[in-house]
Amino acid sequence: MFAGRAAEGAWLSAVSGAPDRTGTATAPAVVISGAPGVGKTTFAVHHAHRVAPSFPDGQLFVNLCGFHPHAPAVAPGIALRGFLTALGAPAARIPAGTDDRSTLLRSLLADRQVLLVLDNARDEQQVRPLLPAGPGCLTLITSRNQLPGLITTDGAKPLRLALPSPTEAHQALERRLGAERLAAEPTAAADIIRLCGRLPLAMSVVAAHAELDPSLPLRAMVDDLRHTHGGLEAFAGSDTTTDVRAVFSWSYQSLDEHAARLFRLLALHPGPHITAPAAASLAGLPLSRARCALGELLSSCLVEQPLPGRYSLHDLLRGYATELAHTHETGQGRHHATLRALDHYLFTSCEANRFLKQDISHNLELGEPRSGVRPEELTTVTQATRWLAAEQAVLTGLLHTAVGQKLDDHTSGLAWSLKEHLNRQESWPEAISALTPALEVAQRRNDLLEEGRCLRHLGGIHGYLGHQEQALHQLHHATAIFEELDDIGEQARAHYVTACALFLFGRTADAVAASERGLELSRKTGEELWLAECLLELAWFHANLRNLEKSLLYSEEGIALLHHLDAPWQLAQGWDILAHSLRLLGRFEDSVTTYQRASRAFGELGDHRNAIGTLMRLGDTRLSMGDREGARTDWTDALADAEAREMSHSAQQVRDRLTALDMDEDPTPTVPERAVGKHELPAPRSSDPAP
Repeated sequence: MFAGRAAEGAWLSAVSGAPDRTGTATAPAVVISGAPGVGKTTFAVHHAHRVAPSFPDGQLFVNLCGFHPHAPAVAPGIALRGFLTALGAPAARIPAGTDDRSTLLRSLLADRQVLLVLDNARDEQQVRPLLPAGPGCLTLITSRNQLPGLITTDGAKPLRLALPSPTEAHQALERRLGAERLAAEPTAAADIIRLCGRLPLAMSVVAAHAELDPSLPLRAMVDDLRHTHGGLEAFAGSDTTTDVRAVFSWSYQSLDEHAARLFRLLALHPGPHITAPAAASLAGLPLSRARCALGELLSSCLVEQPLPGRYSLHDLLRGYATELAHTHETGQGRHHATLRALDHYLFTSCEANRFLKQDISHNLELGEPRSGVRPEELTTVTQATRWLAAEQAVLTGLLHTAVGQKLDDHTSGLAWSLKEHLNRQESWPEAISALTPALEVAQRRNDLLEEGRCLRHLGGIHGYLGHQEQALHQLHHATAIFEELDDIGEQARAHYVTACALFLFGRTADAVAASERGLELSRKTGEELWLAECLLELAWFHANLRNLEKSLLYSEEGIALLHHLDAPWQLAQGWDILAHSLRLLGRFEDSVTTYQRASRAFGELGDHRNAIGTLMRLGDTRLSMGDREGARTDWTDALADAEAREMSHSAQQVRDRLTALDMDEDPTPTVPERAVGKHELPAPRSSDPAP
C-alpha cells in the first residue's frame, strides 16, 4: 500500500546516488527501520524498482526472516549461497564456510553495479557478511531494529520510517479503493485512517476487506473498527504476514524478559509519552535497567522516541500491549503497576509545585512512595516548569485513571498538582475539570476543610471566567465552611479571593470591603505571607480607585514584608502593582524600572504568563511617556512570547494594543491587568468596566 514518502525517497536517492566505478569507498548501505507494519519492505522494494536502471548488473533480494514467528532466521551462509548462485557461481566453486562465501561475494561484486535488498534483518551479525565492497553497489536493509553497529562500524546510513502523514495515508487508501469510493464517504474514509492510526499494514488489511466487497459501505467498516477499537480483532487475518497481531508478535518474542514486561505495562500508562524514570516506576525497575529495556524496545521499533528522553506507543501497538498485559499480568500486578505510576507523578508534581512556591502537600498526607517508585529529580524552577508543561496530558490522563478506580488520595493530589499549572497556562476550564473530582472526594469523605479549599479555588476560577452567580455562591459557601470550622486563616483567604472576584465583576467598593476584612483576619493569624498578599490586593484596588497615596502605602508595606520572606513570586507581584501606582502618579521612569524588575523576576520563576503581562504594562507606561516605538517594541516582544506559548488570551490583549497603536488610538485598557494572584485568581481583563 505504497503512497507518498516523497521526502524519504528523495533522501534515499541523495544518499545512494548513482553508482561510481571510480571510487574506492565501501559500497553505500542504508538501514531502513521502523515500527512493525509501517511499510519498510514496501518502501525498500518501491525504491529498488525506481532505481533499477542504475544497476544494470542486476538486483539481489533475500528475506532474512529476522522476526518471523515460525521460520528460523536465515543464516548468513545460506543467504550467501543463494546470492552466489544467482550471480552465476558454479555450485562446485561455492565455499563451505560463511567467511569464504562472503569473500567470494565481494570479489564477484567488486566491479559490478548491483542493488541488494536485505529484508527483515534481525541483527548486525546476520547482515554484515552479506555486504558488498564495490562502490558501484547499493544495499538496502530493512529491520525492526536500528542496527546501530552497521552505522557506527560499517558506515551505513540510518533511515527511520515514521507513520505516513494524513495526506499520504489518504492517498494510499485512495490508490486501493479509488477516488470515487472515498469521495462518496469522506467522513468514513477519514475515520478509517484515524482508527488505523495511519499504520500502513492496518490500512492495507482494511482496504483488502473493502476490495473484496465493493458494495460494502465504508461506514460499516468504521463501525466494525470502532467496535474493536483498542484491540486488534478488526485487523486479524489468516496470513501471518498480514495479521497485525502476528506481525507485532514477531518483534515482541525477540525481547528479553525485562523489555517484554515493560512493553506490556506501558499499556497501563495513559501517554502520550513516558520518560525513563516514569517507566522505571511503572515496572518497579532500577533506572539503569529501565533505560536498557527502553533502548531494546526502541531498537525493536516497538516504541518511538518523538522527543529526546520521551517514548511513545503507536495506538495499535498499545492495543497489542493491552492484550498482552491482560494475558500475562495478573489483576493485582496491573493494579500495583498503576499505583506505582500514580505515585511517581504525584510525588514528582508535588516537588515541582514546591519549586514554584505552590506547596500543595498541606492538602495531602503523602507519606513515602511505594517500593520501586523513583520520582524524578527536579533541581530548578525551570526544570519544574518544563516538567509540568511536558507532563500535563499524562497528569490529566492519570487523574482520570485515579477517578475511575476510586483512588481518592491520588485523585486529590493530582488535582491540586495540576491546578496552578493550568491557571498559569490560561487553561481555566481544564483547571475546573481537574478540581471538580477533588471536591467530590472531599464531599464523599465529609472533609469540610478540603471541601472549603476546593470551593474557594473553584469560585476564584469561575470569577475569572465571568460566571458571577456560580463564583460568588461557591465563595460564600467556602467562607461559611471556614467560619463553621473557626479557621481564621482560611477565612482570610476566602475573603481575599471573594474580593478579587467582586473586583472582576465591577463591584469595586464591595471588593475593598471584602479585602479589608481579609486583611483584618490576616493580621490576627500572624501569617505574614497572606498579610502581604492582602496588602498588595488593597494596593491594587486603591490604585484603580485613584487613591494613589493609599495604594503606595499598602504596596510598600507588603513589599517590605516580602523582602524578608522566601516569596520571590509574591515580591514580583508587589513590584508589578507598585509600578502601576507609580505610573498613575506620573513617575514614569520609576514605573519603567519597577516593571522591568517584575518582568525579569517572573521570567526567572518560569511564570511566563505574568512576565508577558508585565511586559504589556511596561509598554503602556512607555506610551504614557510619549515613547510610541518603545511601547511597540515591548508589545511585539510580549506577542511573540505569548504566541510561542499558545497563550491565546494574552496574545489577543497584545494584538489589541498594537492595532490601536497603528490606528493612532489609545491602546491602554481602561482597567489594566495585574499580575495573576498567587493562590486562586487571575487578574482583571482589559474589557472589565472601570470602577
